[in-house]
Amino acid sequence: MEAIEETCNRKKALNSLYRQVLVYCVVMLFLIFINYIGNPGHWWVIWPAAGWGLGIAISAINTFFKPRE
Repeated sequence: MEAIEETCNRKKALNSLYRQVLVYCVVMLFLIFINYIGNPGHWWVIWPAAGWGLGIAISAINTFFKPRE
């Protein structure tokens, strides 16, 4: 029974991570477009991309390399 619960929890964690990555990609494309239209000489979009990307990387590490109990 514990194996089934662990599998369900892992599946939820993976779905959450994939959803985060999808939202990140959509929002970053939108921000890149805004940056290109508004101020193409200064690429400020790298800062939110780097910060949010770091958060997603930490979530991915926690999802894929979580120690088993």
